Amino acid sequence: MAEQGSLSFKQAGDVTLEVHLAGAWRLRGGLPSAVSVKRQLESAPGMRHIGFDARALISWDSSVLAFLVEVSRLCRLRGIDMDRTSLPSGLRRLLDLAEAVPEKSGARKEALEAPFLERVGTSAIGCGTSLGEMLAFLGDMTLTFVRLFRMKVRFRAVDLLLLIQQSGDTGGKMNRAINTTLKSALIALSLAGCSTFSARPDPSRFFTLSSLPQVEQATLKNSTRPEKIFLGVGPIKFPSYLDRQELVVRSAQNRFEVSENDRWAEPLQENFSRVLSENLALLLDTDLIIIYPWSPANRPRYHVEIEVLRLEANSERNGQLFARWSVIDGADKKVAVVKESRVIRNAKDKSTDGSVAALSEAVGDLSREIANAVSGIDGKQK
Repeated sequence: MAEQGSLSFKQAGDVTLEVHLAGAWRLRGGLPSAVSVKRQLESAPGMRHIGFDARALISWDSSVLAFLVEVSRLCRLRGIDMDRTSLPSGLRRLLDLAEAVPEKSGARKEALEAPFLERVGTSAIGCGTSLGEMLAFLGDMTLTFVRLFRMKVRFRAVDLLLLIQQSGDTGGKMNRAINTTLKSALIALSLAGCSTFSARPDPSRFFTLSSLPQVEQATLKNSTRPEKIFLGVGPIKFPSYLDRQELVVRSAQNRFEVSENDRWAEPLQENFSRVLSENLALLLDTDLIIIYPWSPANRPRYHVEIEVLRLEANSERNGQLFARWSVIDGADKKVAVVKESRVIRNAKDKSTDGSVAALSEAVGDLSREIANAVSGIDGKQK
């Protein structure tokens, strides 16, 4: 069963509040309300911006739309900027639709009561037009139901919700009757079972960096060292633009493209640390590898600190890794080596698979540079 919808907050600076949406937001579940957002704003009156993080949002229905509409209303009342760019694209479109520009106060002129015959004629014309729309609507609904129960149609519940929203409440009694009929159809379909709706397949693909190839691993395992090196890996710093699940491509020197469907299977910084540690263990022929942080009682003989400057594919889909790193000798706590590495690996094909493979090779090249530096320092000490 999917994790129930949840809500959390994080202050990003003195004036920005991040609202984290996670889990499955469903009407039938107990969900958070906008009251909690209001309390956060009241406890921190200096907030001027609200942003969202929906990366952990598994699924949603109209409940999350109602929540966002209320948050938007709170922001307008308090003069707070609401950043929607991190919300799913479908949810942004529904939110924009739900917040269509209202009529300005005082813009409507007071209508004078028309003569009786004019009112009768206007009503007759309006009823004729609305009746035609009603009949066309009922015809479309009948055909849709026939296809639906014959399993010949694919329709998402979120699309039906959008259709209801578009029908609106304007246009008089006849259009309101159409809207009521459509909502009744939705209730009937819900009672019939949601299994009738055929969900679209998730186009997301998940990737991960990989360690050194098996051929190189077999060669390295045949080497022997008189004493195992105890090496610590970290701290490792990453640029904030890589702190996301989606894959990033540097399309130009100062421009990025964020993939909609290609994602990292785990946080990139954790994936990088793990693969680098595996590579160094193989290259140095040691199993005494520890990842930062470590306890004072288990301090390694050497440790490497790394600041990653770039770790993404460029416009040609080639993998590029720029990093500053240093090796610290734990005996005297002095910096033994300081270096900046710039590694670019050509992708075998211009695809995401090719880019991730090239990035893995770039991490392998960086691992070799670090391993050579640590081996050289350890050799001088002996």
